Amino acid sequence: MTLTEGGITRVPAAAAYEVRVLGSAELELEAVGAGTNLNVRGLLVDDLGRGLAQRRIDLLVENERRATINQARVYTDFQGRFSWSSDEIPGSYVVTASFAGSEHLPASQASASVRLVAEPVALEVQVPSFVHGEAEVPARFQASSAGQGVATFVSVYRAGEAVAAAQLDTYGRTRLDLQPFVEQGDNAFEFVIEGTAYREAVRATHNVRRGDQVRVIGQVDRVFLRLRRGWEVRLQVDDERGGVPDLEVRWTVRREGDEPVEVEGTTDASGMATHFIESPPGADGVYEVDARVVPPAGEPLVWPGERWEVEEAPAERALRLAAMVAVCLALLWVGRGVARRAGVVVRAWWERVRARRA
Repeated sequence: MTLTEGGITRVPAAAAYEVRVLGSAELELEAVGAGTNLNVRGLLVDDLGRGLAQRRIDLLVENERRATINQARVYTDFQGRFSWSSDEIPGSYVVTASFAGSEHLPASQASASVRLVAEPVALEVQVPSFVHGEAEVPARFQASSAGQGVATFVSVYRAGEAVAAAQLDTYGRTRLDLQPFVEQGDNAFEFVIEGTAYREAVRATHNVRRGDQVRVIGQVDRVFLRLRRGWEVRLQVDDERGGVPDLEVRWTVRREGDEPVEVEGTTDASGMATHFIESPPGADGVYEVDARVVPPAGEPLVWPGERWEVEEAPAERALRLAAMVAVCLALLWVGRGVARRAGVVVRAWWERVRARRA
């Protein structure tokens, strides 16, 4: 078919021809300085605003004198984004990104300026302090300088021996699993961003304790705490090296006829956690408590708990009744005195009124 002034006309297949449409490509470029770290981020889109995937981008870094300092070749991801970073000496730079074009897309170019200043780098590392068994041990990194992420490498040392390295993205973040390097017991890790001629090395240390055989032992005792009657629940968490500190404990307390109550706690330096369940007078019934110990990494541990019944003793019932009677008598005695005083005051007032009338 062919389109003419008269409309659509059918033509033989031998007379058919191909129509090619030339699109457009636009580069968006951003250059950010984080200390002496140069971060380049960009986006390649077509005329509809959609990212162009798997396209080659040529990067050129020039100084103030337009002398070439660095060159790189990167490829866009499936959203059309690309990123690149490098460490340079302090100064001002111009970054140029070029797209060479293709059969259906024209060439495109964009530039951005940035100034690098030698400033210290801060490194934040989040690592679980305890891991149960051979679970994943995620280490999360964040490196920044002057409020901007630093794209660099972090070296990981265990007991002074290099075991791994992590590459941070253009926002200065990444995640690394330390499980292959964690052994039973205490594991001292050091995370280092190596220094350069314009930047000192940055170090952070963390200890990861691994317990393979973790025991949870609980006990419930009746106690009086600060003139309150109740039950104290003690939980002890131990591994091969003894008590495990700083573990999250979630208690669940139930009483027949009431909604369960959840309370959170933490093990102390000896691995013990305690919780007091108050049992006020008259709060009879069947009580039940259990707990879950949630380590920073690994499967939770469950203590099945205990179940007990609270019954008021006859002596306590008689004592409470006697106390109520005593309170009532005291109120009557006080009320009697108040009524007597009120009567005296009223009579005196009435006598004064009669005297004035007379």
